[in-house]
Amino acid sequence: MNHPFKREKICEGVYFSSVTDPKFKHNRITANIVTDLDKNQVADNAIVPFLLRKGCRTCPDFTKLNQKLCDLYGASLSCDISKFGGYQALDLSIYGIDDRFTIGGEQMIASCTKLLSEILLDPNVVDGVFGETDLELERQQLIDT
Repeated sequence: MNHPFKREKICEGVYFSSVTDPKFKHNRITANIVTDLDKNQVADNAIVPFLLRKGCRTCPDFTKLNQKLCDLYGASLSCDISKFGGYQALDLSIYGIDDRFTIGGEQMIASCTKLLSEILLDPNVVDGVFGETDLELERQQLIDT
């Protein structure tokens, strides 16, 4: 069994890693942001992936984001927060069908990567801050969890 693993340094502290296995029909693309575990920031950081999951500038609400995911053959978006050692990891993932299985030859890997990039790099913020309603909802969800 040959499962090629590739890791490339993009710039200082930023890496691209991939594992290719043709037996799978879907791809998972994940962005991981690893920060030092700081007791003064841990709760604020924990909310970030859940706020990002709510959309981006091109898909600013749940309806538009959900429609975009449906257009991507039912791709799904997920996020998580975890701790390991002295670090906190914020994860944002998109899971979509492989290009080999699209009906019309659509480039789903590129489209899913583009959407994930938009969510991560062009989030739905106004004047650099997340909406107060979304922030309060996610804050309460974190407390409840």
